[in-house]
Amino acid sequence: MKQILILVGLWISMTASLAWAHPGHFAHSTLQAGLLHPLTGWDHWLVMCAIGLWAARLPAAQGWPLPPLFMGVMLLASMAALWGLHASWAEHIVLLSVLGLGLLLLLSLRLTSLMQRWVVVITASAQGYLHGLELGTDLLPLIGMAMTSTGLLVLGWVVGRLQPQWGLVVSHGLGAVMMVLGVWALFNT
Repeated sequence: MKQILILVGLWISMTASLAWAHPGHFAHSTLQAGLLHPLTGWDHWLVMCAIGLWAARLPAAQGWPLPPLFMGVMLLASMAALWGLHASWAEHIVLLSVLGLGLLLLLSLRLTSLMQRWVVVITASAQGYLHGLELGTDLLPLIGMAMTSTGLLVLGWVVGRLQPQWGLVVSHGLGAVMMVLGVWALFNT
């Protein structure tokens, strides 16, 4: 079952829209639109799974706070976008976060606790801001997006807690996929 989930995830990452998980994906401000939103662009679901996976592979005291921190910052950044904050850098940060998280996973890089939190805060800020732009003024899509994003973080966490050898293989594989897609997007945007 675990292998099937991994293969399905890789397939989705290769076939998801290049338009990423940002403006223009849905026309209705509904809960369903928000639930589906994180699954419509490879950048969002790869980053969510990568954060969960990365956090699960860290020592427990360092790892467990990262996914809740990510969700909190992402929701605050979404709200800031809903309230009219302008940040033209967000698309670039999302692309850099795909590359950076891919590198972290691929090379099993170790960062200090402070650096880990900064990676999470910066990545979550850019992701949340872009999602908030698309959500308009209705909160239902934000709630849906938060629910699916939490599920993707949990999926990453569960996979990261697999038997150490499996978790390492998946971590390196996801890191490689993120690096390839990130470089590809860098040259095609």
